[in-house]
Amino acid sequence: MNVLSKNVSAQQARTIRDAQVYTMGAQTATASYVDLADSIVDAGNSSSIAMVVLSTHATLTIKYKVMGSIDGVTYVEVQAEATLAAVSGVGFYSTSNPPYRYYKVQVIDGSGHGTASGSIITKD
Repeated sequence: MNVLSKNVSAQQARTIRDAQVYTMGAQTATASYVDLADSIVDAGNSSSIAMVVLSTHATLTIKYKVMGSIDGVTYVEVQAEATLAAVSGVGFYSTSNPPYRYYKVQVIDGSGHGTASGSIITKD
């Protein structure tokens, strides 16, 4: 194994080791915003964060937005409301050097009480 391949292997190991993956549980939307189940993540020691939100309802759309907070109590909108299509509509949010410590996803009705789930990955 030459020096270049050792360095590449070390980078791959660090990437795998330093990433934390979280699964957001399924959540049914209502007429007002609710937190997507298990979507609150502490990004205090992270160099980047990425979220994928997935519509899991067969016929109804859903809307979501991403919120950020410094203290875990007072949240501000960091990504404006977006609509996910029914049947596997996908939404994304990502940032490097997250300016907030805590992030969460909120969902609300689109064309009815649709459902959503998703994943979050943070990189140390």
